[in-house]
Amino acid sequence: MHADENKMVTSIDVDRVSAVLRKLALGHLKFEYGEGVTEDQISIWCAPLSTLSEEDEADFEEFNHGYNILPEIGSRAFDDYCKGQPPSWWIVQEGRYRYSTAMTDGFETRIVLRDYLAAIAVFK
Repeated sequence: MHADENKMVTSIDVDRVSAVLRKLALGHLKFEYGEGVTEDQISIWCAPLSTLSEEDEADFEEFNHGYNILPEIGSRAFDDYCKGQPPSWWIVQEGRYRYSTAMTDGFETRIVLRDYLAAIAVFK
């Protein structure tokens, strides 16, 4: 752990964290879209929010939540689409866990853990 410009950064075991993020992202994909993919179809990126530039953090928070194709009929995402509700951040527990999903060329899940770790899982 070290302090850099009043920001706390810690080292992590990337493989272990990636495995957890992969499972969370798979669950969100199945929950929101009713879609299943295999773990080898996922690429994971993660970094502490405090290490992102203001521009990168804004891009992470406000990424394109649109649809290029309609979600599967009967899925939670399709229900939201029919109600006119665009995809947004789902706050599971304030300050501890939130996620967002998008369906464009593939699927994407963004996760924030403890307002510290930002993650993006891309499914192709």
